[in-house]
Amino acid sequence: GYIPLRVRSHYSFLDSTLSPSAVVDLAMRHGMPSVAIAALGNLHGAVEFAQAAKRRGVKPIFGVELSLGGAPLLLYVESAPGYRNLCHLLSRHAERTPGGGGESAAARQRQPIQLADLDGLAEGLVAVGDGGPVAELFRGRFYQIATPRAAPGAFPVVACPSIRHALPEDRLRYDIAQSVRTLTLLREKHPAKQSGGRLHFRPPAEMAEVCKERPEWLRHTLEIAERCHFDLPFGKPQFPAFTPPDGSPPGEFL
Repeated sequence: GYIPLRVRSHYSFLDSTLSPSAVVDLAMRHGMPSVAIAALGNLHGAVEFAQAAKRRGVKPIFGVELSLGGAPLLLYVESAPGYRNLCHLLSRHAERTPGGGGESAAARQRQPIQLADLDGLAEGLVAVGDGGPVAELFRGRFYQIATPRAAPGAFPVVACPSIRHALPEDRLRYDIAQSVRTLTLLREKHPAKQSGGRLHFRPPAEMAEVCKERPEWLRHTLEIAERCHFDLPFGKPQFPAFTPPDGSPPGEFL
């Protein structure tokens, strides 16, 4: 078995051709009981993802991809405290990278986080990354991202190829989207463009062939999926607590 953990939806602005509903449909088509969306620096698609997954009977895993020290860091919501902490982390990151200077939302999402940003916010989150100091914050909840040269080490290794479009033949549509994002011509190179690699939704059989010498890399995707058991609550409005500066009741202050 294999669970995709690094799918981007179109909420990663102009860096995917997949809607959250399309991601869920792909998981169903391939008989996958669960799938994760790890958007770039945001949780904007969480509600749409949760609703689509509930309709189709697929377990949603809520994640985010960030950059730390020049390397990817994937964070997955394990529990309600983890979702709360991830929201706090993204808010903290947004406060440090305000809009302005003509910088686009897509560019701001790509701004790296600092190790200090994670301070006190690791509870309830499962992390996948390159290791190093960040692993100490996620003791017992850290996995090493699989690379062609990944070797057995202190952390379990997990396969999580990046997914940006459904089928191999959809690559042109994705290239058009990222050319719009980077304001470049279709064949023009740019540091923020993915110019190579396979970025389609990998069927389980394809992943089994790729990882035939490292089947534990796939088992660890199932392990992460089993650890994550957060259901996004619906039906009751949720507002952040607010204490007026003069100490009056919030209703009166408003």
